[in-house]
Amino acid sequence: MHNGSDIVILIIYFDDLLIFRKNNESIDEVIRKLSKEFDMKNLGLMHYFLGIEIWQKDKGIFIS
Repeated sequence: MHNGSDIVILIIYFDDLLIFRKNNESIDEVIRKLSKEFDMKNLGLMHYFLGIEIWQKDKGIFIS
């Protein structure tokens, strides 16, 4: 999704959906729109995806 200088990145893998954006308001807007069409759950911050372990810290995202 692209709106001017605002970019939201969606990654879909089977029944998993990842949404990336610096601004949480943009993410909330995308979630609201998608929730109107699909049954969705917010599982919070990502910890594992496709066998990759992810830590989200104030200084950045660390992948192992």
